Amino acid sequence: MAAARHLVVVAGADPPTTDALAETLRDGFAVRTAYRQPDLVASLDCEVDVVLVDTDLPNFDAETLRDRLQGDHCQVGILTDGSAAERRSDSPAAARSLADARVDPAADGDHDDPALREAVERLAARAHYRKRLEEYYEVADEYARLAAGGADANDPERERLADHLDRLRADLAEAYDALESGAAFDAALGSRPSQEYPNDSPDSAHSE
Repeated sequence: MAAARHLVVVAGADPPTTDALAETLRDGFAVRTAYRQPDLVASLDCEVDVVLVDTDLPNFDAETLRDRLQGDHCQVGILTDGSAAERRSDSPAAARSLADARVDPAADGDHDDPALREAVERLAARAHYRKRLEEYYEVADEYARLAAGGADANDPERERLADHLDRLRADLAEAYDALESGAAFDAALGSRPSQEYPNDSPDSAHSE
């Protein structure tokens, strides 16, 4: 089975430019577009991996968007020419706190832009790692509760969860290898285990 494609939302103030950016990404990603902040907010769900947003978007408000994204574990790239976010009347700090990265499309208007695709691939890899890490901790919580409740190692549900943890460890190791230096730490911020799992740490999958 082919791997599911990462889902990207491109939100910009100028529809032709936004559509051109979206078209550049469609070879490698599933893409949604939005031209106003209410449309952007409506397009967001737990399936979204990356949001690319132009801070010139009508009705743009970084704090509202950040609140909407809480818990979704997607990555946000601010579309900018390098200074656009600073020219906004909004607090520059608000835009910076929302962004996981700044993404600079081709300045000459050529949207057949390998650098754009590479930037989105990096953000998507970070989102994938963070989502899988969060899933790992949720399954590990369930496994720990079952084991603490007296289920022995041959219990079918405990075996199922153990198999699931093994698959997640392998996926985390692969996702970790795809990240640039330091990105695994950044992507994991906010994804913390609720308790210790001495023999079930995802770090063991890629600590060699």
